[in-house]
Amino acid sequence: MVQRPDDEADPRDFDARWAEIVADLGEPEGVDLPAAQATPPAGHVVRGADERVLSGRDWAGTDQIDAAEEAVDEQEHFVPPDPGPVLGSDPLRVLTWAVAIGVPVLYVVLLVAWHDPPGWLAPVAGVVLLAAVAVLVWRMPHRRDQDSDSGAVV
Repeated sequence: MVQRPDDEADPRDFDARWAEIVADLGEPEGVDLPAAQATPPAGHVVRGADERVLSGRDWAGTDQIDAAEEAVDEQEHFVPPDPGPVLGSDPLRVLTWAVAIGVPVLYVVLLVAWHDPPGWLAPVAGVVLLAAVAVLVWRMPHRRDQDSDSGAVV
């Protein structure tokens, strides 16, 4: 910040100037603040402390409206289909995924925990990992199903 000669004022002068500014502002004329704050604005509902504010609609509906809303809710209610078994679809696929994920994780854990692993461990882990990935690629579908479905089912 650039220092100007005016900035080097005494702190007492600063306090005196501040008091002068506050005195110039003063109270607004013609406004009774406590009375103005006591009355709520138009349309404002004052609730008692024992009343609970509930969510949902705040207007009373007729039986016909309530019945129509329940009918629409019953028609639009979506029940998703039951998911298939997670591990029961194809045992070979589950085994190859377990090997493809487990071998690198197990190898890293062994390298951290075992300071002098045998020399044959890395090639064996690499061959097992490549075999698992090869089985996964071999079992992939070779072509897409030609269906007329254009996307998600709503």
